[in-house]
Amino acid sequence: MEYGFTEEAAAGACGNIWQECTFNPSIAGGIVQWMGNRQKGLISYAGDRDWRELSVQIGFMKKELDSGYLQSMNKVMGRLSGGAVMVNVRNVQAACDAWCVAMEGCACQDGSGKLYPGHAKVHNAACAQTLGKSYQHLEKRREYAQKVYNAMVLQGDFIGGNFAGMATDEILHQLFPKLKGSYKMLGTYYSEAEMNAMMATVRAAGTNKTIRVHACIADGVKAAFEELAAQGFQVEQVGGFTYRGIARNGGYLLVKTNASFHASGLAVDVNWSWSPQFSGTPGIEVIRKTYKPQTEPRAVNRMVYHAFKSQGLLWGRDFGSWYDLMHFSLGEVSQDGRNAWITNGTEGSR
Repeated sequence: MEYGFTEEAAAGACGNIWQECTFNPSIAGGIVQWMGNRQKGLISYAGDRDWRELSVQIGFMKKELDSGYLQSMNKVMGRLSGGAVMVNVRNVQAACDAWCVAMEGCACQDGSGKLYPGHAKVHNAACAQTLGKSYQHLEKRREYAQKVYNAMVLQGDFIGGNFAGMATDEILHQLFPKLKGSYKMLGTYYSEAEMNAMMATVRAAGTNKTIRVHACIADGVKAAFEELAAQGFQVEQVGGFTYRGIARNGGYLLVKTNASFHASGLAVDVNWSWSPQFSGTPGIEVIRKTYKPQTEPRAVNRMVYHAFKSQGLLWGRDFGSWYDLMHFSLGEVSQDGRNAWITNGTEGSR
C-alpha cells in the first residue's frame, strides 16, 4: 500500500506471494521465489544481513518495483483492465494476473504457445490463461487474492480473513508447509532461526514496547495497538513470538513436541498481571479474585477484545477447557464469544 496501490492491487500481490511461499520468507527463493540473477541480486542487496529476513526481501522487492517492474506491471494492467494501473485498478483478478505476469514471470508457455520443459499437460491443468498464455497455478493465485481482498474490505485487514473457516492445524499447515501432524510438532520441523526469519517487529502504539510476531499478522497487531492507544487503554505488558513449548507447572514443555502457539508468532499476550490465565473452568467467584475489569483499567476487557477481533485475532477467554485472559491469537479459538459471561460479570450459560 506504500506505493498507493488500491486494496485490489495489494490483494493481487498478496495472492501471488501466498502461492509462491505461503508468506514464508525463509524458503528457497524467498517471497517472490527469486531465481538466477534476481536471486543473486537479492543476496547482494542483503549484504551483511540475512537475505531470509522479511524486511530485506520487502526492501529488495521495492527496489525491483522502482527499477522497472512496476512500470511493466502497469503496462500489463492496462491491457487487462481497460487502461487501469496499480494505483487505481478495481479488479482483483486483473491485479493478480498483472503481478503474476510482470513480477513472477511464471509462464507455462513460450511466445508460440509451446510448453516450457517440465510443464507437461498434466501440470498445465493447474494453470490458467491470461493474455493468451497460461501461468503456473494462476487459478490458485486468483483464489488467494480474492480471499485477501474480501478480508481486507469486510474485516478490516486481511489477517484471519484468508483463513476464515479453517481449523488451527489447517492454518498452521498453510503458513508452515514443512509441518506434519499437529501444530504442537512445529519445533520438530522448524528451527528457531527459521521461525525468527518469518517474524516482524511491532511497537505497541503509545509505548516503547516492541514484540515480534509472524509477518502475516504484523500490520493487524500494529493497528490493534493503535486503536487501543487512541481509546486510552494502557498497555504495560506485551508478549509475542517466543520459541518455546507450552507453559506447564512453572516451566515449559519441549518445543519439538508441545509447541506453544507463541512459537508460531500468531499469538499476542497483553497485561498478564491483571489478565491471568485460569486452568480448568472455574466459576466467576474464583475468576473475580484476580481479574477485575470493572475496577482495574489495565485488565484486558471488551475494548481490547474488539480491537484485536477487528484484525482477525480472537480472545483466549473463549477457549473451551481453560480461560486465558491475556491472550489473542489467529485461528486458535474455535468459538468466539463462548465465555462472554466472564467479562459480562455474570455466570451465565456455559
